[in-house]
Amino acid sequence: MVPPDPVPVLVLDRDGQPVAVDGRAEVSAPPDRVELHGRTLEVLGWTGPWPAVERWWDPGTARRRARFQVAVEGGRALLLTVEGGRWYVEGAYD
Repeated sequence: MVPPDPVPVLVLDRDGQPVAVDGRAEVSAPPDRVELHGRTLEVLGWTGPWPAVERWWDPGTARRRARFQVAVEGGRALLLTVEGGRWYVEGAYD
């Protein structure tokens, strides 16, 4: 499933702190859970980040983001992006 618009989520580490990705694509801590629509989903496995720098030549439209894939409880996988410190679901797979 690909939502018509990215869905905001929280991605938290083991201590309940937000997971961050720096400019060198270093992850602050492994993702432990995802909070989506008031539900908390345990992360069973993850891969990424895959950094993307789009339109780097035009400062007015340039974007920096990173993508992750996480496997969560219930047999689902989520394609996540983080941009400007905010996380979104861009796709979900069974």
